[in-house]
Amino acid sequence: MTHEEMWAAGALTVDEASAFAGLSRATLYRLVRAGRLVSHVTGGRRLFARASLVELLSDGDQRPRDIADTEPKP
Repeated sequence: MTHEEMWAAGALTVDEASAFAGLSRATLYRLVRAGRLVSHVTGGRRLFARASLVELLSDGDQRPRDIADTEPKP
């Protein structure tokens, strides 16, 4: 998804995404590292597509915190 598409779809900063999803910033970053949440960095700011967060939160298999907690430790 391009930067322009993200803004059109409702891009959120880390703090906005955290408030919207009810997840900590650390959990959002873990989800990105685990490949479960897409984000883009532009101008030094990480942005999340609102639609990606809605999709993640509506996934009935696992809660986002559970997904993030299953990330292998280095």
